[in-house]
Amino acid sequence: MDLLYTQANALNDSPMEAGEGVYPYSSDERPGADPDAPTVPGNYPPGAIWPPASPIGGFQGSPPPAPPRRTAMVWAPFLGGVIVTLVIIVVVLALIRNGIVTLPSQVSARTPVATGISATATTTSAATTPAPSTPTTTAAAPTTTAALVPTGALLYAAALPGQCDAQGATWATNGYVGQFCNNGALQAQGANCNCALGVVVLQRLPTAPVPTQYVLQVAVQSIGPGDTDRFGVKFYQVDTGVTPPDTGNTRGGYSFLIDRTGAWQFNRYTDDGTRDTLDSGVYGPGMTGQHTIDLSVGASSFAFFIDGALVATEYDTAYSAGLLDLAVEPGAVVLYRNFALYRQPGQ
Repeated sequence: MDLLYTQANALNDSPMEAGEGVYPYSSDERPGADPDAPTVPGNYPPGAIWPPASPIGGFQGSPPPAPPRRTAMVWAPFLGGVIVTLVIIVVVLALIRNGIVTLPSQVSARTPVATGISATATTTSAATTPAPSTPTTTAAAPTTTAALVPTGALLYAAALPGQCDAQGATWATNGYVGQFCNNGALQAQGANCNCALGVVVLQRLPTAPVPTQYVLQVAVQSIGPGDTDRFGVKFYQVDTGVTPPDTGNTRGGYSFLIDRTGAWQFNRYTDDGTRDTLDSGVYGPGMTGQHTIDLSVGASSFAFFIDGALVATEYDTAYSAGLLDLAVEPGAVVLYRNFALYRQPGQ
């Protein structure tokens, strides 16, 4: 034992190198000392080595460090899940804002519910309530209906004439007829008054004036309430450049008119519109339903056909040029379609 104290004192008297296992401080003074570690017992002589040497001659160091706290490891999965959830929410909000993803409430708000009733427009029967005075349907392509009587070359064709014409001809009215685009046709409706003949006037073809000799073909159908309301064509309508045409003292010309019973007239008009019936008769089959009218206008001779059958041939020299009209008497309601204008045969 004396020898052990002697060696210890010798070591304490020698300079101390770092890491040699002997501390120059007490356990309370060592840097980083564990406050919970046992202190040097009071019965150890001054300068003795603490803690005592190991049985194999080494020195015991400080007590082993406490195991690391595991709090961060416990919270890590939870924090990771929160971050992933936040990222997903941000991405979904961005997709909704850009319209890529649509919520169910948005779909129902944008999709109209079919009720069978339009919120902005309604349709009515052309035979009961007049349509607006502007075209309501897209005009059809030129007619391909073959001529029913001898003709020359085709000059012009329009499936829907008048204001429904999309082929480039110039049309006007004299104010005594309404024009509507209904049922795939021009609906011409005479005024409800004791007034002049209502006319829809062909003033000019797209690239030329109306010729003085021609063959006109047009399909007609009377749909008005009166069987004796006449309709047909007026030709050699006096043209003095007055707008609208067939007004004032510019109403001269000829007409072929017929009603649903088949009764027809060939008329001549003075400049003020006074009518003089030059010939009349009855077309036996009548004019119920759709029929095709042909009018051949030559030099002072005029022929009137229905469905290709000659009805009358007339002669007169009062007028030799002018405009071409689709005509309706007051109260008549007539559909006109498949308008075609040809040269005379051999021209």
